[in-house]
Parts: sequence; C-alpha cells; structure tokens
Amino acid sequence: MKEQSNGKLGKPKDWRAHPGKIVQGPKKQAISDSHNARLSTVWKLLLQRGIGETIFVGFTVLPLTNVEKYVAVWEEYGDVTREQLMFLERYGDAKNQIEDVEHTLEWIEDVKWRATAVEEVPVMFWEPLQERRDYILQQIKELPLRLFSVGKEAIDGYRLLSFRRNQWLSTTAMITTMKVLAEKYTDVGVVNPSFREPKEPDRKRIVANAYKAFTPTKSKLIGALNYDGAHWVAFFIDVGNRVCILFDPLQEDMNYAKIKASIKEVVEPLLPVNTELTYDNYTSCFQQDSDNCGLWCLIVLELSLTGMPWHKGLYQLVPYLRLRFLSLCLGYVEEKR
Repeated sequence: MKEQSNGKLGKPKDWRAHPGKIVQGPKKQAISDSHNARLSTVWKLLLQRGIGETIFVGFTVLPLTNVEKYVAVWEEYGDVTREQLMFLERYGDAKNQIEDVEHTLEWIEDVKWRATAVEEVPVMFWEPLQERRDYILQQIKELPLRLFSVGKEAIDGYRLLSFRRNQWLSTTAMITTMKVLAEKYTDVGVVNPSFREPKEPDRKRIVANAYKAFTPTKSKLIGALNYDGAHWVAFFIDVGNRVCILFDPLQEDMNYAKIKASIKEVVEPLLPVNTELTYDNYTSCFQQDSDNCGLWCLIVLELSLTGMPWHKGLYQLVPYLRLRFLSLCLGYVEEKR
C-alpha cells in the first residue's frame, strides 16, 4: 500500500470478519503469536507514519457492534482490532508524554539567559530561576501527566510542558498562567478562552464565565483567544474605567477586528448594566517569530495588570520567560492539588 503524500498511512481498504482468531481482549486470553506479530508490524509502522490520524481512521471503519468479529486491515501491513487500536492510542499518548517530560528536563537543564538582561526589565519579571532550577526539575518529574484535579478543575498535566523551547503554548498552559496572574494580582477575573467554540450566544457567555470572572469583586478581567488553532491573541478589561486593551502579537487589523467583535458579542453583555467599553490596541509589542504568540500575550496581560509599559529587553529573554511561567504554573498546581 502506497504512502500518502502527507507521510501517513491511508485509510484501511476494508474491515472484514476474522472468525476464530480474535479474542475479546488480552485480559481474558493471551493473543496468539501470529497476531502479536501483526500487531508489532503495524505498531512500528504507526510510529513512523503518524499514529494519531491513522488510529482515527482505523476507528472510523470499524463497526460499534460485534467488535470482536472485525479488524481494520491494511493489506500489506496487517490487521488490528478495535481493542488493539485503543491500546495503541493509549500507548502512543503515554509514549509521547514521557518523551515530552524528557525533552522538558533536558531543556530546563540547558536553558540559559543573561542575568544582567533580567535586571533590565520590570522587576515583576524577576525570579531566582537559576537557584530554583533543581527544584523545577523535581517538580516536572513529580507532575501527573494525565487528568488530575487542580482546585475545582481537572487538567492534563503534560500540557503544561508546552512552555519548553519554542513549543506553541497549549490552552491548558494559557489558562493556568492566567489563573496564576489572577492570584498574584488582586480582584482579577479570568475569562475562559473556550467561549468561541459554542454557536449560540447564550452558551458562549456561560462558557466565558466558567471561572466566575464576572462577579462584582472582579475589577479587572484578562483573557486570551485562539484563532484557527494557530494564533493566540489577548485582551485586558478595566471594568471600572470601562476600557478594553486588545493585543494581537502580529499587529494585524483583521485580528483586532475579530477580537473586538468577540468581546462585544460575548463579554460586554456580562459586564455591569449599560457598560460600553472603549477599545484600544496594544501596539508596543510585535511578535518577531512564529512560535511565541502565547508567551507575548501572557507578558502583555501581566504588564497591563500592573500598569507597566512595554520594555524591549523582554525580547531577549524568551527562554527565561518561558521557564518563569512554567515555574509559576508548577507552583500553582502543586498548591491546588
């Protein structure tokens, strides 16, 4: 079977009955050596060709009933049952997460920055990360990778590892950092970034207020939005002064229009009655690469919370700032567990 142009296995050509050879699951009966050989062959191939999408298409061709009678078949490579696909999915996820931990530990050990450069930026960004490095390494080793409780919420711990190197920041990393900022500074509410997902406006507003951001005690609101799964933007609202600061790291007019439209549709109606915001764009910071939109959003939000102006020295401290936010998040989840 030829490989598709994207380097992944194509859809299995068919599913078919496999009488007398497939067991219900390895917990009840050992799988035969011949079937193990097929599983091993397909597994190695999946690792090479992109496991996620391939497993997904394998699931789509298998029926939901009589699962013990059918397998997904790639003619040249072998066949896999639904149970085995589920195992491969879990195994692949676990393997990837362990690799993420290893890469993160390597990065923490190797990451460097100029101490004098840190001293030039606003003091709120100063952290004794060099002295804390060994402790951060230990926190990573002890971090639960799968779903665990942090306060009243459950998160996948491995998603915090996106702070390493030049990884695109996950939604979990963004939300957790904003919650850290909400505790570090006073009377701050966090707007749930997922409010754009529902179609109905009322449902959008329910999601936006998932973290109880729109209560009378919250005088400032912070939020981030993810457009097309590829770009983070942010907003800061001073409720009392009725001012909303919008930030797009790419400084594109179209993105600013999108942010403003989202806030007017969803956020403004949740503010005190008759609150009409004045909108300003934060233009001092411009993303200079393709990886750090989320990082700059978090930095601009923290600057906005403190009323501090942009400092160009922050551009030189990307590795340090990523490690700082990772350290803050690890401390937060450790405290809330």
